[in-house]
Amino acid sequence: MLSNEERELQIELTRLQVKHEHEASRYTISISVFLSLIISVISVYVPLGASTGNWFYLIYAGLLTIIIAAPLGRVWNDMNKSGEALEKEIEELKKKYLW
Repeated sequence: MLSNEERELQIELTRLQVKHEHEASRYTISISVFLSLIISVISVYVPLGASTGNWFYLIYAGLLTIIIAAPLGRVWNDMNKSGEALEKEIEELKKKYLW
């Protein structure tokens, strides 16, 4: 049988794992969508610009890529902050239950 403290630890670990899985899924989906948009823009407008010789398409591809990359950078930054917060929660659990 597990003691009450061990049960609380298991519950906290499960809660933390579920929270981590939800955040990881959200960030994975967001990053995948942004990267697929960037690849789509580049694969459409760069060959179009190269085949027609029109610089407008290349400039447009560059601008769209920058516009899409800005939110991607924000998602990446939020993901890193979330990972740091998760590490802090893990350290708090270690202090509370293991030390």
